[in-house]
Amino acid sequence: MRFVKIFSAITLMLIASAVIFCAASSPIQNDAISAARVTNQTALNPIEEYGTVSGRVLDANGRPVENVIVKAENTALLARNLPRSETNGDGEFTIAGLTPGRYELYTQKEEDGYPRTEFNFYDAGLPNRDVIVYSRQTAEGITLQLGPKAALLTGQVIDAITREPLKHADITVRRVDLPDRFLRTGLSLPVELGEFKLLVPSVAFTVKVTETGYEDWYYKTGDEGQKTSSLLLQPDTVKHLLIPLHRITRAK
Repeated sequence: MRFVKIFSAITLMLIASAVIFCAASSPIQNDAISAARVTNQTALNPIEEYGTVSGRVLDANGRPVENVIVKAENTALLARNLPRSETNGDGEFTIAGLTPGRYELYTQKEEDGYPRTEFNFYDAGLPNRDVIVYSRQTAEGITLQLGPKAALLTGQVIDAITREPLKHADITVRRVDLPDRFLRTGLSLPVELGEFKLLVPSVAFTVKVTETGYEDWYYKTGDEGQKTSSLLLQPDTVKHLLIPLHRITRAK
């Protein structure tokens, strides 16, 4: 009987010791797990490894320009949506959260005639502005010079017989000096009006309009024997075109 009591007492003491040991060890294990989670989060989201660029945007006369969109493109990465910033009243911009590497900076303020410089169709001969972004550093003091203002080309595409607007036309403008540089665009919203508008540089360019079921249309002057003519518009001017398309007739 005494043996049973002694054995029971020893068993209870061992159980109590195990409970105390587990209670004491659990916080240590939890702390280790928490630390591992923090380490993993830091590895997955190394925010401190990013860099920043900052600077100013000036017009051709050296004056700061407000509300210019500045984009940064990493030359080693393909990205659909480029990091961007908008200049303040002093023409200043800051783009943060950039992966270290070489970037090209682009500008645009289309409502004031400054086109999207990432399109080489608008190349005005100004040197590209590139910058190297380093981890945890800010590349500052960058000055971006806006090129000359573009001209505005507007138009309406209609059926040559019914005079009704066409809804699915494509417009292609192509530089004469550098034919591999062109822009292709659809109609402006709402497409039911058959209208379009786009900025064009002050260099000679051609215009082609296409619509399914219709003959291709080319801008040309009075000489009917000429397939196409070029347009040359002065900066900050507007040119409107009325474009009648003829249906393709099928031989019976």
